[in-house]
Amino acid sequence: MTHEHLPKPTDDPIVPSEFPIVSNEMAFVAEAPGIDEVEQGRPLVGSSGQEFNSLLHHAGILRSESLIANVFNFKLPDNKVGNICCSKSDLPADYPLPPVEPGKYVRPEYCYSLDRLRAELEAFKPRVIVPMGNTALWALTLTIPKITKARGYVNFATLVPAKIVPTFHPAHVLRNYEVRTSVLADLLKAKRHATFDGIRRPERELWIAPTIEDLYTFEATYMPHCQLLSVDIETRRPRILRCIGFAVNKSIGIVVPFHDTTKPNYNYWPTFEEEKAAYLWCKHIVESDVPKLMQGGVYDTIWLRTVFKMSPRNFCEDTQIKHHAIQPELPKDLHFMGSVYTDEVAWKLERSRGRKMEDKDD
Repeated sequence: MTHEHLPKPTDDPIVPSEFPIVSNEMAFVAEAPGIDEVEQGRPLVGSSGQEFNSLLHHAGILRSESLIANVFNFKLPDNKVGNICCSKSDLPADYPLPPVEPGKYVRPEYCYSLDRLRAELEAFKPRVIVPMGNTALWALTLTIPKITKARGYVNFATLVPAKIVPTFHPAHVLRNYEVRTSVLADLLKAKRHATFDGIRRPERELWIAPTIEDLYTFEATYMPHCQLLSVDIETRRPRILRCIGFAVNKSIGIVVPFHDTTKPNYNYWPTFEEEKAAYLWCKHIVESDVPKLMQGGVYDTIWLRTVFKMSPRNFCEDTQIKHHAIQPELPKDLHFMGSVYTDEVAWKLERSRGRKMEDKDD
């Protein structure tokens, strides 16, 4: 589709946002109206709207008390945001927005939509906004959207002063029904966060750059009272132990590093004697009688036994297996579980991806 044949926003019927009578401080933002929305003059109707209403019903959220809005209030050509985009070379030097899709930037003549959306949200003053899909996430955060990594995690919007809990668009649910439970979990989290201001992150006491003396101090201080010890390893092929983490409860933990890419020789410990002492301390803790909890512990125990010659004792709890037993249709990776069960940050979006493809972290 050439630029000359792009429809102007005024060529399409405008679908206004749906303002509630009573506010419960929740807003939902989708991408743009489809043909059903244009015909009825309301956002999120038709098959996607029916699924949206069903999701709200099962989450205990009243549509009549929420703001329902779109990023673009006109129908996109072929319902694809890429059709109102151009390449970076076609943009003025002062263009302020990131791409909405890889290599695709919304044309300047359509960027007024963000100003309109901002005005609607500021008038409504929601405490929590649920951006549904990549385009809505792009509009609310003004970053390159990654809905698969951001969904379920609570953060702050950039466009307006409000919290966001991203999730998939109802149309995506209709095409991929296995994600419906995840979306319901996201809506329940958004509903809970609509009852208070700010983000209540879990408080942690983490020892992340220990000395040998710190290891012994941590053991003497916390291990005598530990009822269940969480153990997790981070590895890098081939046969490299990056670190081992131990947590004596949900708030207190220690990370014992071994592989450090910031050091010239990649060793965290400055001397062989200190590295050996750290290894023997970890082996002592792993082989202690304290009951152990792991995430995907089969992998960790195999690596610990065969590569690092540590034999975990009393491995009796596995969060991955328990999650799978409760929700067998859902993903079992830690990032997904964190999005459902915790209020942690979306740490996958904060990691560096500069390593080679053959490298693998557990």
